[in-house]
Amino acid sequence: MTTESKTRSQNIQTTHGEPRIEMKPAGSATGYVDGGWWPRTTEPASEFPGLIRALHQQVGQVSRVAYNLDFWAPVHRKLTVDGRVVRCEGFHTMNAHTVTAIGMDSQRVTVLVVPPDTPDDVAQAALRTAADQDNTATVEDIIAGNGVRPDRPTAIPATPSRAHAGEVIPNQRWEDEGDQIHQEDHVPAHSMR
Repeated sequence: MTTESKTRSQNIQTTHGEPRIEMKPAGSATGYVDGGWWPRTTEPASEFPGLIRALHQQVGQVSRVAYNLDFWAPVHRKLTVDGRVVRCEGFHTMNAHTVTAIGMDSQRVTVLVVPPDTPDDVAQAALRTAADQDNTATVEDIIAGNGVRPDRPTAIPATPSRAHAGEVIPNQRWEDEGDQIHQEDHVPAHSMR
């Protein structure tokens, strides 16, 4: 095992209750994901707080988390994490194997989501691939290339996680009140890398 592989492997948290996550190092190639996450369940109320804490270094205080409504169990629109309110925004059109955390200053990080029931060796291989500094593979290619069984549907292919400056990306916001999808334009900030 190389020194770089050892360093990255140490980023995977395995202590009960801590997120199993591995992120690309600063200065990595822009791609579809900024790292990988292997939650223990599909319960957002249990899993999102640990992810939000783990992504603080990449995006600062997380204000919103976007996820696929078909992959995850229902959750209230707002979670309180360490005394701060974080909005949970579910989309049917978002790739089921990704979660995006958005910071207070609109910086965003998208992580590959490895299904909870994935065998350890397969999940860790997918996390390493997602966090490889040269990785620009699609979510589907990372999942398939590492033997992860996509037992949940993927809605549409994800777009690259970090848009170019000035690029307008339409977002959909799911509203619990009336179950309506609202379109909004959003100009993402530069990535921290």
